[in-house]
Amino acid sequence: MEKTMRKRRQSKAPRLRIPPIEELYGDGVGGRLMRGQFSHRKDIHEAIQRRHEKGVGYIDEKGYWVDGDKRWKVPYGVRAAFRNQLSYSQIASQYPFYVQWQHPQRNGGPPRTLTRSCMTLGVACAFITKNLTTVDGDAFIVSKLGFHIPIPLMGKFPRKLSDGKTYYWCPRCMQPRRFRVPDPMNPTTFYADKKFWNEEKGHYEWKNVKLAYLACSHCGISNRDQKFRSANQPVEKVVIRPTRKRRRRR
Repeated sequence: MEKTMRKRRQSKAPRLRIPPIEELYGDGVGGRLMRGQFSHRKDIHEAIQRRHEKGVGYIDEKGYWVDGDKRWKVPYGVRAAFRNQLSYSQIASQYPFYVQWQHPQRNGGPPRTLTRSCMTLGVACAFITKNLTTVDGDAFIVSKLGFHIPIPLMGKFPRKLSDGKTYYWCPRCMQPRRFRVPDPMNPTTFYADKKFWNEEKGHYEWKNVKLAYLACSHCGISNRDQKFRSANQPVEKVVIRPTRKRRRRR
């Protein structure tokens, strides 16, 4: 009688532990970049992405971040950014976001501009809701590396709003902003590609033109930024129709 060999159990690979924040970051000049031994681990990237998307659960149907009896209206661009995939640079940075606000002085002087670095968008929204709703109603969040414009808003900027002024989409503030010349006494220019409508061909064409150097009135990003250039260009809709295979007689 032949003896049947038992199948060996396949040993599962040991699951690596996700280290705490204190161990995860520490490289770079300021010690706020992800350590090299963790920078290419997929499980850590997925955990940070889940932490980023978790903040959507605190926003109600009307777009308010609710914290007890306090509420803060989250801008549409910030709400859309919660569903975006974080880039490698944003994952590798311990503080990819910060909150900026104007804090009044006790002696009646001009308000001071203060900032607070945040690990996630959710932390930034919670900080504004809890601490700044009564201090500065115009407090805002800045993404240090920026997000691309939400798809429903593509091709809609620059545009004039109800106040008659032209607004551009700011990829770092994640909302429409005014862009101005930083130093009117010494304006600078640069060359970049811009879309122009061609009446004869019936579509947009890229042209390399001379443009004025502009900067955001809030975060300071310039119109030379790649995400700004792509967000503030016209967009053509291309309808792709399903093709039919031609039937051949045999």
